[in-house]
Amino acid sequence: MWEPHRAQGLARVRIRAGPGHVDLSGPGPLHADPAVSACELPVTRSVDTVTVLETERLRLRPWTASESDIALWMGLHTDSEVTEFLGSYNWESTVERLTAMEKLWTTRGHGQFVVESRADGRFLGRAGLNYWPQFDEVEAAWTFRREAWGNGYATEAAKGFLEWGFRTLPVPYIAAMIHPDNLRSKRVALRLGFTVLRSDILNKHPVIVHALYRPES
Repeated sequence: MWEPHRAQGLARVRIRAGPGHVDLSGPGPLHADPAVSACELPVTRSVDTVTVLETERLRLRPWTASESDIALWMGLHTDSEVTEFLGSYNWESTVERLTAMEKLWTTRGHGQFVVESRADGRFLGRAGLNYWPQFDEVEAAWTFRREAWGNGYATEAAKGFLEWGFRTLPVPYIAAMIHPDNLRSKRVALRLGFTVLRSDILNKHPVIVHALYRPES
């Protein structure tokens, strides 16, 4: 099984562990950016462990193939403006996608998160780290409900999971694969510090591949 590097010296760790497995880390320095330092960073790889990230306003937990998450996913992808560059999902394709996400968490230790408001538990969207074996690249992705647009949630969520990703995955950069016409995602990537790497094709669609390189220690 592929194993990411174990992060050391992380602050304010939040972990929900299964029976017989608890893995906690002591305090340590975080990134100087306040939006990133609000993130609580998990450090364990166990299949029995659920990774939960929290930023100032958001709570991020892994997607599952449960009935409640299937309903959330399908609801998110029924809005034509949200899915303009993504495509739609039916029940079968949703179950297939969420089952694949569960497997990614099990085999690689990362994946996409359900993004919720910490204030009231509202479902806001999805964000996290995909893996594309055809490119051997980890990709940052974010998709939010239209009602959540314009509040900085995508940037805040991405800062949190990118900080966590670089602390736990042995990758030189994290990619963002964005449709050439997706101006909103391009603006988020720019705010996060991504730069253009190349043009490519993903799932038969053109994308501009951006890269955010590992911060120097």
